[in-house]
Amino acid sequence: MADLKTIAQDREKDRRKFRAAYTAPALGAASMLLMLAVRYVDSSVYTLRDNIYLSVIIIQLMVFVLPGIFRLRLMGTGAIMHLNFKPIGIRHLRFITDAALSLVGITILMKLIMYRFGVYSGEFTFFGRFVPYGSIRADFAGLSYLVLAFAVLPAAAEEFVFRSLIFCEYRDMAGGVVATLMSSILYAAAGLSITQFPLYFVIGLTLSSICSVTGSFWAAFVVRLFYNLISLMFEYNLATVMRTSGSLVFFAFVITMLTALFSYLALTQAGRFYEGLAKSDAPKPEYASDSFAKRLLSCILSPVFLICVIIFAASLILPAIGSDFPSAMP
Repeated sequence: MADLKTIAQDREKDRRKFRAAYTAPALGAASMLLMLAVRYVDSSVYTLRDNIYLSVIIIQLMVFVLPGIFRLRLMGTGAIMHLNFKPIGIRHLRFITDAALSLVGITILMKLIMYRFGVYSGEFTFFGRFVPYGSIRADFAGLSYLVLAFAVLPAAAEEFVFRSLIFCEYRDMAGGVVATLMSSILYAAAGLSITQFPLYFVIGLTLSSICSVTGSFWAAFVVRLFYNLISLMFEYNLATVMRTSGSLVFFAFVITMLTALFSYLALTQAGRFYEGLAKSDAPKPEYASDSFAKRLLSCILSPVFLICVIIFAASLILPAIGSDFPSAMP
């Protein structure tokens, strides 16, 4: 009887260990399907500039916040305690600052490369192309709506889904590195764009790494909000510089040097945090007995994750009819 009980306990551990391979990508698939549905909304709904802010807010609530809340409810009472909502520590502030500046520099360099190959679109979030640059009002109310719709809400909604719910489920199943890779892939795929996929993947990789180092969703939220605000204020200027400048070599050189500096500082501090964690007496997690390759493959070969791949592939094939918001981005 003891042997049967042990076998049953081991099987339950295995089921619990690999359950996230199904539930985490399911949330990603739901957001992707909703994003795909947005493509087929009649574009006349968004033709009036005054309606863009409200429309984008409603869509973000529908695509990310509601599925996230539904998933949180399914996880049951006390589930929020397993998510990375702990406050940011004072010792993390320098790391967060360096990581935020590094993210801005990396994405600028990527956008320069994208511009060189003719695929730069001015998008800094899933809804970046919807920003009505040509009709931004200078009054407080207009700027408030702009910041709320295109900076604050994307930072909160997308980080809640990808760097809290999805990341934590994968982390508890397979560790921080696998969680960083898988949540970043799902985040990039949610953009439903092959040309923007590398940019979104790098953004997701950086933000997930910040979550892994600090153990806090709020750290990723702060960095993402900073990135959104910088992009919102200067994306149009960056596009203008790329379009009108005769030579971008010096500009790219300066950005590269600054990015390398802040990346080095952030990585150095991350190494110190992990060094301290390695010296602690924290018990080894259940997944520690499995190899990294096995943990990663169990996530990639999950049927639900493969459904996400199919949805992403279908989004590249299916025509987007009447689905674009107006935009003044050059």
